[in-house]
Amino acid sequence: ILQLLDSVRNIKDDGLNPEDYHLKELLLYHNAIQAIGTEDPWLSADFDILLTDSFIRLAYHLFFGKVDPITLNPGWNLSRQLKSRNPARVILEIIRAGSIKSTIDSLKPKYPAYLRLKAALAKYRKIQSEGGWTPIPEGTVLGEGDRGPRIAILRKRLALTDGIPAVNDDAEFFDETLAKAVKRFQSRQELDPDGVVGRPTLIELNHPVEWRIDQIRANLERMRWFLHDLPEQFVVVDIAGFTIDYYSRNRITWTARAQVGDPYTETPCFKAKIQYMVLNPTWTVPPGIVKNVYLPKLRENPDFLNQTSLKIVDRKGRFVNPDSIKWENYSYRNLPYKFLQEPGPTNPLGRIKFICPNPFYVYLHDTPETEGFSEGWRAFSAGCIRVEKPSEFAALLLGGKSKWNLVKLKKEIGAGKTRTIILPRKIPVMFLYITVLVKQEEFICFRDDIYGRDEAVIKGLDVPFEFRKVGDIDF
Repeated sequence: ILQLLDSVRNIKDDGLNPEDYHLKELLLYHNAIQAIGTEDPWLSADFDILLTDSFIRLAYHLFFGKVDPITLNPGWNLSRQLKSRNPARVILEIIRAGSIKSTIDSLKPKYPAYLRLKAALAKYRKIQSEGGWTPIPEGTVLGEGDRGPRIAILRKRLALTDGIPAVNDDAEFFDETLAKAVKRFQSRQELDPDGVVGRPTLIELNHPVEWRIDQIRANLERMRWFLHDLPEQFVVVDIAGFTIDYYSRNRITWTARAQVGDPYTETPCFKAKIQYMVLNPTWTVPPGIVKNVYLPKLRENPDFLNQTSLKIVDRKGRFVNPDSIKWENYSYRNLPYKFLQEPGPTNPLGRIKFICPNPFYVYLHDTPETEGFSEGWRAFSAGCIRVEKPSEFAALLLGGKSKWNLVKLKKEIGAGKTRTIILPRKIPVMFLYITVLVKQEEFICFRDDIYGRDEAVIKGLDVPFEFRKVGDIDF
């Protein structure tokens, strides 16, 4: 009993609410039984039922998450399974062994990303308990050499999160030390670290501490959805962080910038396996672009295709002269043609694409639009992932086999012929949406919630819990 009570009390450290597990009621029952001094069978039975429900809820939330990701992402497929174990029997074994606390602790993710995020939650809750921070008033851009009362407020704000003394001999002067603290803050927010407090930086500085706490809680919940039993090697597409990371034994061994879906064509969250790659791929224009862009333009101007390098292919794969087609006779529903671009330097897929079969038709690929990788905000694509260093990524996936080292791979790409290469082993890939990540101790990165997904997770954490229907859980 005491082990469970202790676990419920401390679950707030994981961003969950102890009252979801009947903490107040459990303490009332426990104190009542202690006060009576003798066992009351009815009281004990009620207490036992409440204890059991508390334990099941807590275990369920740590195993699956409190917020059901499927309600937020219908295509979600990163859930864990109970692998045919009888939950009632498992619970009975745990109670008999007296291992409730160790069991609950074992269900929490043990990976560094989760543990560092818990430490960040503790830090920001401490700041909250001490009164948070004062918003910096609107005004002119602040930079090194400036002076004024707003700078003293800025100094106190950064003292709480970025390791600068709250006061000095001239608190209202923007000195070099304060500029370094501003740059550190900007780096953590993944803004341009120019050391100048313009509007984007001011907005991030003025988000209240409660806002940051909710962001951290939302991302602890996301990690409970997937951060269990990871394979030794896998790829993460970090959507909100605009990166691709290759993990080996829980360490990032390769990373590159990425361009992801724009807010109108969001990149979904799911897991798959990269199975093969195509060198010098052709590009078939996606259905949405055909419907919303190309068909309207062709009805208006039949010569439009002559301004592009696209070709028309019929259902049998034969090339068709676009001048022979009366575009006004077709809608998207009855269109018997595909729009195809052959391999080349202007092909939107670049020189290589990586295929991980999935119901969303999302894949990773090269791009001729490389200037986009220098931008901070990289949500440009129609949903697929543009990779900054595709040849390096390809060599990595091929496992360094002598036949396909980086030099030979680039030579094959340079030949210009379309070629499919099956990977020697399928590589798991997870498309994840993480808006707070602690990259190293005390370096807490708050990302832009580019798709506005945080609010639904936070709301789900704050409302009463409902179990998913039994038929929807993989026992």
